[in-house]
Amino acid sequence: MASPGSSRRSGGVLGSMPIELWHEVARRVDQYDRLAFSLSCKTFRKVMKWELKTSTIVTDLRVETLFASKPNYGISWFRFVLRTFKRRESPVVKCKVREKVVYDSMLMFVAGYMGSKETLQYMQKKGIPLDLVSRKVRTAAASMEGASMGGHFEVIKWLRSEGCYWDEFSSSLVASSGNLKLLKWAKKDGMPWSDELVCEGASGGGKLEILRWSHARNEDCLGKKCCDFAARFGHLKVLRWLRRKGCEWDAETCALAAEGGHLDVLRFLRREGCPWDPRTCEKAALVGDLELLKWLRKKQCKFDCKACSSAAQGGHLEVLKWLRSKRCPWDTSACHGAAANGHLEVLKWLRSQDPPCPWDYWVCLSACDGGYLDLLEFAVNEGGELIEDACVATAMSNGHRDVAEYLAGHIKENIEKRINRLKNKSSVSHAL
Repeated sequence: MASPGSSRRSGGVLGSMPIELWHEVARRVDQYDRLAFSLSCKTFRKVMKWELKTSTIVTDLRVETLFASKPNYGISWFRFVLRTFKRRESPVVKCKVREKVVYDSMLMFVAGYMGSKETLQYMQKKGIPLDLVSRKVRTAAASMEGASMGGHFEVIKWLRSEGCYWDEFSSSLVASSGNLKLLKWAKKDGMPWSDELVCEGASGGGKLEILRWSHARNEDCLGKKCCDFAARFGHLKVLRWLRRKGCEWDAETCALAAEGGHLDVLRFLRREGCPWDPRTCEKAALVGDLELLKWLRKKQCKFDCKACSSAAQGGHLEVLKWLRSKRCPWDTSACHGAAANGHLEVLKWLRSQDPPCPWDYWVCLSACDGGYLDLLEFAVNEGGELIEDACVATAMSNGHRDVAEYLAGHIKENIEKRINRLKNKSSVSHAL
């Protein structure tokens, strides 16, 4: 298949460059910059969509992604986001990658994480409170959480002077930054303290100095999650130290190493006798790491239906095809995973197989929840189960007016068809 633009060129200087060059550029664009690159011109947008194999370009600002790689946005980026995107205050639960809205709390977290007092003040002037919580179930300010994870001492002092709060998870975030001076100050400042959470944060951040300091104070501070966090973020040196100190691990540790794509960590874990189970293949499929998945199967790691559903959830069609070629089972959760994350092409492929991957009412309901109108139309046209009242209520509660209007039209059309059928039956009975 030819790549977009391979048979034609745009005008101007950009158009005079070989399209293959822009594909090479697109492959190297950091995920934080893909949206800006795609908005530069139609050619760049087509090229990026081609390279990502998706119709929607997203920026992943979840905490685990930020933790692995810090962005470097200027204040102009925040101005653009505030001006351009549909926004809400704070999510109830953790954000998904393909959210249809930008949460103000997420922006405050990112600004705090980068240590940008100027950006935080700008957003405060735009009506976003400094003490906005990161999630409805939390009490700490998102800006404080971000600054804590970034280890920005002066920003945290300023936020505290403005009345922003810590909560019980703050000690973990400060520890993950590796700033021991800040951690000690925060403890004196009244930050809720947990030796276990401090060690978990330090393990995830790869901060051995913090771990040694905490362990010297309390030898019972190392829980199983320490190994889990170290494995998830690929800190092999920390993992070795934790094991020398008797820190426990289990099959979840291998699964988290796979989620992070850390083959070296997995090799170490298996060499040292750490168990694994189908969750390891499941996590590799979720992140689309086909080479890791092949290695896992070569080493006799088992898989189950969740591997296919995870690949579908992540939109990784090539991984899904490979899994099926290896007789990996599937069930309705594969179609549900694709629908819940807006992966229309994956859903089409699942249903095109012989026999097709089974589905149920969750496909239409998930499309309504996420606002994926094109996916909903496909599911309805293909005979997907539609619970009308639940779907309308879900679409309306999430602000997806276009989806609700489509459902209303579909319901009206069905009612008219039923009325006509009843009229026809009535006419036949009278004739008899």
